[in-house]
Amino acid sequence: MKKMLIKIFAGLTLFILVLALLALSYDMILFKPYIPRIQKIIDEANPLYKSPPQALLKIAELAEGNKRINTYVIQQLLKKMERDKQRAWKWHLDYTMWSFLFTWHFRDTDRFVLWCKFAPYENGEGLNESSNFYYGRDINQLTTEELISIVAIVKAPDFYKTNPEKLKKRVNDLLMMYQQ
Repeated sequence: MKKMLIKIFAGLTLFILVLALLALSYDMILFKPYIPRIQKIIDEANPLYKSPPQALLKIAELAEGNKRINTYVIQQLLKKMERDKQRAWKWHLDYTMWSFLFTWHFRDTDRFVLWCKFAPYENGEGLNESSNFYYGRDINQLTTEELISIVAIVKAPDFYKTNPEKLKKRVNDLLMMYQQ
C-alpha cells in the first residue's frame, strides 16, 4: 500500500513538472514574443482609459463582470495578433494559455485599458469613440446614465442598434444595480 502511494505521488509530481515545463515553454515561445506588441497597444491607448472615471469601473464590473471582460480582451488580442485563424483545438489551447499568462505579465488595469480600447459599438471600437459617436463628448464628461448606456451597448451593439427598447431596459436595470 505504501509503495503504491509513493508511486502515485511520484507520478503526480512528474505530471505536474511536465505541465509546468510545457507552460513555461509555451510562455517563452508562443506568448512572450507578443508582449511588446500588447504593451504598445496599451501605451498608445486613449489616456482616458488609463485613468477612467470611477463610475466607469463600477459600471463595467456590474455590466460585464471580470470574467467577461477578460474573455473579451483575450479573444481580441488573439484576433489582433492573428492567432485566431487556426484549428479549433489550437485556438482553444491559445485562449486558455493566453488567459493564464496574461494575468502573469499584465496588471488588471492593463486588462481594463484593453477592454476600453476594444469595446465595440455600432461604428467601430473604443469606449471614448463610442461616447463621442453617441453623445459628442469624452467618457469623462458623461453622466452616469450615459456611461451606463455606453457600457451596455458593448454587450451586443448590433442587437441594441435595432432594439432601442431593449437597450433602454438594460440601461434601467444597470442603473438600478449601480444605485444599490
